[in-house]
Amino acid sequence: MATKVIIRRTSVSDGARALKDSLNTALVPTKLSDKSTYTRPYLIVNWGGTSAVGGVGVGTKVLNNPEVVSVARNKLATFTKLREAGFTNLPDFWTIPPTDEQRGKSIILQRTVDGQSGSGIKIKRPGEALTAAPMYVRYVPKLQELRIHVMNGKAIAVQQKRKVDGREQSDDEALIRSHHNGWIFAVNDINHEAAEAAKPVAIEACRILGMDFGAVDIIIPKSKTPKPPVFLEVNTRPGLESPTVLGAYTNELKSMAGEIPAAKPITTRRTANAVTKRRSITTHASNTKRNHAGLADVQGRYAGKER
Repeated sequence: MATKVIIRRTSVSDGARALKDSLNTALVPTKLSDKSTYTRPYLIVNWGGTSAVGGVGVGTKVLNNPEVVSVARNKLATFTKLREAGFTNLPDFWTIPPTDEQRGKSIILQRTVDGQSGSGIKIKRPGEALTAAPMYVRYVPKLQELRIHVMNGKAIAVQQKRKVDGREQSDDEALIRSHHNGWIFAVNDINHEAAEAAKPVAIEACRILGMDFGAVDIIIPKSKTPKPPVFLEVNTRPGLESPTVLGAYTNELKSMAGEIPAAKPITTRRTANAVTKRRSITTHASNTKRNHAGLADVQGRYAGKER
Protein backbone atom coordinates (compact mmCIF):
# COMPACT_ATOMS: atom_id res chain seq x y z
CA MET A 1 0.00 0.00 0.00
CA ALA A 2 1.14 3.54 -0.77
CA THR A 3 2.34 5.65 2.16
CA LYS A 4 -0.37 7.94 3.53
CA VAL A 5 1.29 9.52 6.59
CA ILE A 6 4.75 11.02 7.01
CA ILE A 7 6.07 11.58 10.54
CA ARG A 8 8.54 14.35 9.82
CA ARG A 9 11.19 14.51 12.50
CA THR A 10 14.54 16.25 12.31
CA SER A 11 16.10 14.43 15.27
CA VAL A 12 15.81 11.05 16.97
CA SER A 13 12.45 10.72 18.70
CA ASP A 14 11.03 7.69 20.48
CA GLY A 15 7.58 9.26 20.28
CA ALA A 16 7.75 9.65 16.51
CA ARG A 17 8.90 6.06 16.04
CA ALA A 18 6.19 4.73 18.37
CA LEU A 19 3.55 6.67 16.46
CA LYS A 20 4.82 5.37 13.13
CA ASP A 21 4.69 1.77 14.34
CA SER A 22 1.23 2.24 15.85
CA LEU A 23 -0.21 3.72 12.65
CA ASN A 24 1.24 0.91 10.54
CA THR A 25 -0.29 -1.62 12.93
CA ALA A 26 -3.60 0.20 12.42
CA LEU A 27 -3.16 -0.35 8.65
CA VAL A 28 -2.29 3.29 7.95
CA PRO A 29 0.91 3.14 5.82
CA THR A 30 3.32 5.47 7.60
CA LYS A 31 7.02 6.23 7.47
CA LEU A 32 9.53 8.51 9.17
CA SER A 33 11.26 11.18 7.10
CA ASP A 34 13.54 14.18 7.52
CA LYS A 35 13.00 15.55 4.00
CA SER A 36 11.64 19.03 3.30
CA THR A 37 9.95 18.40 -0.08
CA TYR A 38 7.09 16.00 -0.77
CA THR A 39 5.53 15.64 -4.23
CA ARG A 40 2.76 13.16 -3.50
CA PRO A 41 -0.27 13.88 -1.30
CA TYR A 42 0.49 12.98 2.31
CA LEU A 43 -0.65 13.77 5.80
CA ILE A 44 2.60 15.23 7.15
CA VAL A 45 2.89 15.28 10.94
CA ASN A 46 5.66 17.75 11.73
CA TRP A 47 7.10 16.29 14.94
CA GLY A 48 8.82 19.28 16.53
CA GLY A 49 10.68 20.38 13.39
CA THR A 50 11.48 24.06 12.81
CA SER A 51 13.01 23.80 9.34
CA ALA A 52 10.71 24.80 6.48
CA VAL A 53 8.68 22.30 4.49
CA GLY A 54 9.31 22.98 0.80
CA GLY A 55 7.12 21.95 -2.12
CA VAL A 56 4.21 19.67 -1.29
CA GLY A 57 1.86 17.80 -3.57
CA VAL A 58 -1.75 18.76 -4.19
CA GLY A 59 -3.91 17.41 -1.38
CA THR A 60 -1.07 17.33 1.18
CA LYS A 61 -1.87 18.51 4.70
CA VAL A 62 0.87 19.60 7.10
CA LEU A 63 0.17 19.46 10.83
CA ASN A 64 2.09 22.07 12.84
CA ASN A 65 3.75 24.51 10.47
CA PRO A 66 7.48 24.79 11.31
CA GLU A 67 7.12 28.54 11.93
CA VAL A 68 4.47 27.80 14.55
CA VAL A 69 6.74 25.20 16.16
CA SER A 70 9.58 27.75 16.33
CA VAL A 71 7.41 29.99 18.49
CA ALA A 72 6.10 27.14 20.64
CA ARG A 73 9.61 25.90 21.43
CA ASN A 74 10.63 29.36 22.66
CA LYS A 75 9.09 30.01 26.08
CA LEU A 76 9.38 33.79 25.88
CA ALA A 77 7.94 33.94 22.35
CA THR A 78 5.08 31.67 23.45
CA PHE A 79 4.21 33.71 26.54
CA THR A 80 4.47 36.96 24.60
CA LYS A 81 2.19 35.81 21.79
CA LEU A 82 -0.38 34.49 24.23
CA ARG A 83 -0.36 37.67 26.31
CA GLU A 84 -0.68 39.89 23.24
CA ALA A 85 -3.74 37.86 22.23
CA GLY A 86 -5.42 38.58 25.58
CA PHE A 87 -4.77 35.11 27.04
CA THR A 88 -4.87 35.56 30.82
CA ASN A 89 -3.98 32.07 32.09
CA LEU A 90 -0.29 32.88 32.42
CA PRO A 91 2.07 33.32 35.34
CA ASP A 92 3.67 36.75 35.74
CA PHE A 93 6.86 37.00 33.69
CA TRP A 94 9.51 39.59 32.87
CA THR A 95 12.45 40.01 30.52
CA ILE A 96 14.36 42.12 33.03
CA PRO A 97 14.78 41.34 36.74
CA PRO A 98 11.57 42.21 38.58
CA THR A 99 11.78 44.78 41.35
CA ASP A 100 11.46 43.80 45.01
CA GLU A 101 7.93 45.20 44.93
CA GLN A 102 7.06 43.04 41.90
CA ARG A 103 8.66 39.96 43.45
CA GLY A 104 6.96 40.25 46.81
CA LYS A 105 7.46 37.00 48.69
CA SER A 106 7.29 34.83 45.58
CA ILE A 107 9.85 32.37 44.30
CA ILE A 108 11.21 33.51 40.93
CA LEU A 109 12.24 31.05 38.23
CA GLN A 110 15.19 32.48 36.38
CA ARG A 111 15.30 30.59 33.11
CA THR A 112 16.39 30.14 29.53
CA VAL A 113 13.80 30.31 26.75
CA ASP A 114 14.38 26.88 25.23
CA GLY A 115 14.91 24.53 28.16
CA GLN A 116 13.00 21.25 28.29
CA SER A 117 11.95 18.98 31.16
CA GLY A 118 12.92 21.56 33.75
CA SER A 119 16.38 22.26 32.32
CA GLY A 120 17.66 25.82 32.18
CA ILE A 121 15.84 26.88 35.36
CA LYS A 122 17.40 28.46 38.44
CA ILE A 123 15.21 28.78 41.52
CA LYS A 124 15.52 32.10 43.32
CA ARG A 125 13.83 32.30 46.70
CA PRO A 126 12.85 35.58 48.38
CA GLY A 127 15.93 37.59 49.24
CA GLU A 128 18.20 35.80 46.75
CA ALA A 129 19.73 38.07 44.11
CA LEU A 130 18.67 37.66 40.51
CA THR A 131 21.31 37.48 37.80
CA ALA A 132 21.13 38.08 34.05
CA ALA A 133 18.72 35.76 32.24
CA PRO A 134 16.46 35.89 29.19
CA MET A 135 13.32 35.37 31.25
CA TYR A 136 11.99 35.55 34.82
CA VAL A 137 8.76 33.77 35.81
CA ARG A 138 6.82 33.92 39.06
CA TYR A 139 6.51 30.43 40.54
CA VAL A 140 2.90 29.31 41.07
CA PRO A 141 2.42 26.69 43.84
CA LYS A 142 0.72 23.61 42.36
CA LEU A 143 -2.26 21.64 43.53
CA GLN A 144 -2.21 19.51 40.37
CA GLU A 145 -0.21 19.51 37.15
CA LEU A 146 -1.78 18.05 34.04
CA ARG A 147 -0.84 17.47 30.44
CA ILE A 148 -3.68 18.00 27.98
CA HIS A 149 -3.06 16.47 24.56
CA VAL A 150 -4.81 18.62 21.96
CA MET A 151 -5.39 17.81 18.30
CA ASN A 152 -7.69 19.53 15.81
CA GLY A 153 -9.13 21.82 18.43
CA LYS A 154 -10.12 19.16 20.95
CA ALA A 155 -8.61 17.37 23.92
CA ILE A 156 -7.84 13.77 22.94
CA ALA A 157 -6.06 12.59 26.10
CA VAL A 158 -5.24 13.74 29.63
CA GLN A 159 -2.34 12.87 31.93
CA GLN A 160 -1.55 13.98 35.46
CA LYS A 161 1.85 14.44 37.09
CA ARG A 162 2.59 12.12 40.01
CA LYS A 163 5.58 11.57 42.21
CA VAL A 164 7.43 8.30 41.70
CA ASP A 165 6.68 6.00 44.64
CA GLY A 166 9.47 5.95 47.19
CA ARG A 167 11.50 8.66 45.45
CA GLU A 168 13.11 11.10 47.85
CA GLN A 169 13.19 14.69 46.63
CA SER A 170 15.01 17.85 47.57
CA ASP A 171 13.07 21.07 48.06
CA ASP A 172 13.97 22.19 44.53
CA GLU A 173 12.95 18.84 43.03
CA ALA A 174 9.56 19.16 44.67
CA LEU A 175 9.05 22.52 42.93
CA ILE A 176 10.06 21.54 39.39
CA ARG A 177 8.07 18.44 38.49
CA SER A 178 10.26 16.89 35.81
CA HIS A 179 11.08 13.26 35.10
CA HIS A 180 14.64 13.88 36.25
CA ASN A 181 13.29 15.13 39.58
CA GLY A 182 11.19 12.02 40.18
CA TRP A 183 7.87 12.88 38.55
CA ILE A 184 5.96 10.99 35.87
CA PHE A 185 2.77 11.49 33.87
CA ALA A 186 -0.02 9.02 34.64
CA VAL A 187 -3.35 8.31 32.94
CA ASN A 188 -5.12 6.60 35.84
CA ASP A 189 -7.14 8.31 38.58
CA ILE A 190 -7.14 11.69 36.85
CA ASN A 191 -8.75 14.47 38.85
CA HIS A 192 -11.84 14.98 36.69
CA GLU A 193 -12.64 18.48 37.93
CA ALA A 194 -9.08 19.67 37.33
CA ALA A 195 -9.00 18.10 33.86
CA GLU A 196 -12.27 19.72 32.81
CA ALA A 197 -10.99 23.09 33.98
CA ALA A 198 -7.68 22.68 32.14
CA LYS A 199 -9.00 21.45 28.78
CA PRO A 200 -10.45 24.73 27.45
CA VAL A 201 -7.29 26.59 28.52
CA ALA A 202 -5.09 24.14 26.60
CA ILE A 203 -7.33 24.24 23.52
CA GLU A 204 -7.36 28.04 23.49
CA ALA A 205 -3.57 28.23 23.85
CA CYS A 206 -3.11 25.93 20.85
CA ARG A 207 -5.59 27.97 18.84
CA ILE A 208 -3.77 31.24 19.51
CA LEU A 209 -0.38 29.68 18.75
CA GLY A 210 -1.74 28.15 15.52
CA MET A 211 -0.93 24.59 16.54
CA ASP A 212 -2.74 21.61 15.03
CA PHE A 213 -1.58 19.41 17.88
CA GLY A 214 0.43 19.70 21.06
CA ALA A 215 0.78 18.47 24.63
CA VAL A 216 -0.06 21.40 26.88
CA ASP A 217 1.17 21.48 30.48
CA ILE A 218 -1.32 23.17 32.81
CA ILE A 219 -1.31 23.62 36.58
CA ILE A 220 -4.17 24.04 39.01
CA PRO A 221 -2.84 26.58 41.55
CA LYS A 222 -2.67 25.71 45.22
CA SER A 223 -4.63 28.48 46.90
CA LYS A 224 -7.04 29.16 49.76
CA THR A 225 -9.52 30.44 47.19
CA PRO A 226 -10.06 28.80 43.76
CA LYS A 227 -7.93 30.25 40.97
CA PRO A 228 -8.06 29.56 37.23
CA PRO A 229 -5.66 27.07 35.61
CA VAL A 230 -2.24 28.38 34.59
CA PHE A 231 -0.46 27.59 31.31
CA LEU A 232 3.15 26.41 31.57
CA GLU A 233 4.21 25.28 28.09
CA VAL A 234 3.24 23.30 25.02
CA ASN A 235 5.26 20.33 23.80
CA THR A 236 5.61 19.91 20.03
CA ARG A 237 7.00 16.36 20.14
CA PRO A 238 5.49 14.80 23.25
CA GLY A 239 6.41 11.47 24.75
CA LEU A 240 3.99 8.70 23.84
CA GLU A 241 5.03 6.02 26.31
CA SER A 242 1.45 5.61 27.52
CA PRO A 243 -0.54 3.15 25.34
CA THR A 244 -3.66 5.22 26.10
CA VAL A 245 -2.11 8.43 24.78
CA LEU A 246 -0.49 6.66 21.83
CA GLY A 247 -3.84 5.15 20.92
CA ALA A 248 -5.51 8.57 21.02
CA TYR A 249 -2.98 10.04 18.56
CA THR A 250 -3.25 6.97 16.33
CA ASN A 251 -7.05 7.08 16.16
CA GLU A 252 -7.14 10.80 15.39
CA LEU A 253 -4.48 10.59 12.67
CA LYS A 254 -6.07 7.49 11.15
CA SER A 255 -9.27 9.43 10.70
CA MET A 256 -7.43 12.34 9.11
CA ALA A 257 -5.40 10.08 6.82
CA GLY A 258 -8.64 8.83 5.29
CA GLU A 259 -9.24 12.34 3.92
CA ILE A 260 -5.95 12.42 1.98
CA PRO A 261 -6.47 11.64 -1.76
CA ALA A 262 -4.85 8.55 -3.21
CA ALA A 263 -1.41 9.18 -4.67
CA LYS A 264 -1.13 9.19 -8.45
CA PRO A 265 1.96 7.72 -10.16
CA ILE A 266 4.64 10.32 -10.70
CA THR A 267 5.93 10.64 -14.30
CA THR A 268 9.17 12.54 -14.59
CA ARG A 269 11.32 13.02 -17.69
CA ARG A 270 13.61 10.26 -16.48
CA THR A 271 10.82 7.76 -15.91
CA ALA A 272 9.18 8.71 -19.23
CA ASN A 273 12.46 8.12 -21.08
CA ALA A 274 12.88 4.79 -19.31
CA VAL A 275 9.40 3.70 -20.38
CA THR A 276 10.09 4.76 -24.01
CA LYS A 277 13.38 2.87 -23.97
CA ARG A 278 11.72 -0.28 -22.61
CA ARG A 279 9.04 -0.06 -25.31
CA SER A 280 11.70 0.40 -28.00
CA ILE A 281 13.62 -2.63 -26.78
CA THR A 282 10.45 -4.71 -26.68
CA THR A 283 9.46 -3.61 -30.22
CA HIS A 284 12.94 -4.34 -31.55
CA ALA A 285 12.97 -7.77 -29.96
CA SER A 286 9.54 -8.54 -31.41
CA ASN A 287 10.57 -7.43 -34.92
CA THR A 288 13.77 -9.44 -34.72
CA LYS A 289 11.83 -12.52 -33.75
CA ARG A 290 9.45 -12.08 -36.66
CA ASN A 291 12.35 -11.53 -39.08
CA HIS A 292 14.05 -14.71 -37.89
CA ALA A 293 10.81 -16.61 -38.27
CA GLY A 294 10.39 -15.32 -41.87
CA LEU A 295 13.94 -16.22 -42.77
CA ALA A 296 13.50 -19.71 -41.39
CA ASP A 297 10.30 -20.08 -43.44
CA VAL A 298 12.06 -19.01 -46.64
CA GLN A 299 14.98 -21.29 -45.95
CA GLY A 300 12.55 -24.11 -45.28
CA ARG A 301 10.84 -23.59 -48.66
CA TYR A 302 14.18 -23.54 -50.53
CA ALA A 303 15.29 -26.61 -48.63
CA GLY A 304 12.09 -28.36 -49.70
CA LYS A 305 12.82 -27.67 -53.34
CA GLU A 306 16.33 -29.05 -53.04
CA ARG A 307 14.98 -32.22 -51.57
